[in-house]
Amino acid sequence: MLFGTVYINIGNKRYRAKKGESFYYKPRANHYISNQGKTLAKVLWVSTPPFF
Repeated sequence: MLFGTVYINIGNKRYRAKKGESFYYKPRANHYISNQGKTLAKVLWVSTPPFF
């Protein structure tokens, strides 16, 4: 996370990531990233190997 806060939703679980933190997950379950509120968040996203 470069700045701000996002929520990582994986299956039925929700995790919070804030500035200075990192996260990873295996894309086996439904997943999405959300930004709650009016604050801007910036994420540096790296995907390897590319699954899109």
